[in-house]
Amino acid sequence: MTYPTYELSIDAGEPVLLYDFSVGSAHWRYTSADRPIPYLGNSFTPLAISSGSINQGNEIKKKTLAVTVPLDALVVQRLQNFPPSSDFLLTIITLHQTDPDIQGYTVFVGRVVGQSQAGTVISLNCEPAYTGVKTTGLRRRWQLNCAHVLYGIGCTLNPTDFRVVSAITAVAGPVVTLSGLSPPAGLSWPGGYLEWASGFGYLERRSINSASGTTLTLNYGAPDLVAGLAVNVYPGCDHSTAACIAFVPPGGTIGEGNILNYGGQPYIPSINPLAGNPIY
Repeated sequence: MTYPTYELSIDAGEPVLLYDFSVGSAHWRYTSADRPIPYLGNSFTPLAISSGSINQGNEIKKKTLAVTVPLDALVVQRLQNFPPSSDFLLTIITLHQTDPDIQGYTVFVGRVVGQSQAGTVISLNCEPAYTGVKTTGLRRRWQLNCAHVLYGIGCTLNPTDFRVVSAITAVAGPVVTLSGLSPPAGLSWPGGYLEWASGFGYLERRSINSASGTTLTLNYGAPDLVAGLAVNVYPGCDHSTAACIAFVPPGGTIGEGNILNYGGQPYIPSINPLAGNPIY
């Protein structure tokens, strides 16, 4: 039988919600039922979890959803203090325990954007995925420096071509010291990022704010950052023509680098023809 059969029945339905939190390939799956619920080959663990009303409307940005979970839930532990650098996604599915076919219906797809604590309960503030679609992105500007995101689509550079493998030898908050760290010729670390395997199925990243020798200052720390941790380090870019030329991809030309993909206008006149002698 189908989901609507039980949903529209007077007394045959027994609705429960399934909550699937995920980052990369890591998942934390819970259900509001009093027993484990199997669904699409995955098991959803019973938890005292609840959410506000899920509805539709014209104002997408106002359709945020509060999900309440116990403080000791494993998913909360991954969000406390140092949340993952990637989007923390949430999918909510509704089904009926009385349905032998276990047919579910997805009622919410979004991401966790904030949290607040009240005693032993955590309230997760979630926004629908549509908010990203409805938001106007940054527009290109006529400017001296490159507007492309480093290693992004417009930049075209492959970060693995410039990756340096190292290991942490000392940690002091967001400041880490690495073994034998040296950037590729002509490049530097600020503006780049440090990457490591979280152990939960996804990669963690931290931007590099500054560097001094083999010591890097990151934008914020993480409990995973300990001595002996293997990391990948990627050089940064100040979005100038000099930096673009210094990034020489495999098969590229020294002295040219990635300049053909430069996203700025470096020859904008720097002298204002109206300065000191306006014509109006």
